[in-house]
Amino acid sequence: IQASKIQQSLLPEKGFLSNLEIDYMYKPSDMLSGDMFDAFKINNDNIGVYVADVVGHGFASSMVTMFIRLLIRNLSVAKLLKPSKTIGEVNKRFAILNLDIEIYFTFFYGVYNRKTGKFIFSNAGHFPSPLLYDGENLVNLETTGFPISRFFAGVEYEDYYINLDCSDKILFMTDGVTETENRKKEPFGTERIGKILKEKSVDELELINKELMDFLYAEQKDDITALLIKVW
Repeated sequence: IQASKIQQSLLPEKGFLSNLEIDYMYKPSDMLSGDMFDAFKINNDNIGVYVADVVGHGFASSMVTMFIRLLIRNLSVAKLLKPSKTIGEVNKRFAILNLDIEIYFTFFYGVYNRKTGKFIFSNAGHFPSPLLYDGENLVNLETTGFPISRFFAGVEYEDYYINLDCSDKILFMTDGVTETENRKKEPFGTERIGKILKEKSVDELELINKELMDFLYAEQKDDITALLIKVW
């Protein structure tokens, strides 16, 4: 319980961070979660956002989430402004820990510049990809990249970018959301989520949570995390 309280205390505040509105749902399947996410100011113009999903549950996974959180908050501004470099550094420092080869995590990291509206991002094997809704189209921010693992130490990552406008929103998730199954063993998927993002302009996560809980059959097997960011 104490470790769980510490983990929860590391989550960002809901509400406004500069001109971004932050909301999230966070439902560990167990006392401790293998999911971690954050939204934080890098400097006056740039905001960093990430979501990570550590394989497995329990104490070891939760410790890795805390390692991610502390490491990101302690990297230099120069590294944090270039997502591919950030992910490369995380991969390098994770490899130094020399943990068991089966402990690894996926990691999606992006930087939003409030002056230019540019969102630069890079992905270390994180799935599902974030969903962007720009008021007309639903865009999957799909990219490639290996997970953060001792097995893939030293691999390079790429940067991608899009421009965000006022009222655009991005939903970052872990696979606990999309892979939740119903009685027929069908996954929740992204279609229902996309529909809610299109049709609702407030309380999207409340509705996603309600639909997810109605859909879920038996007990929750994986951590469920979703982070919603809106541009104002």
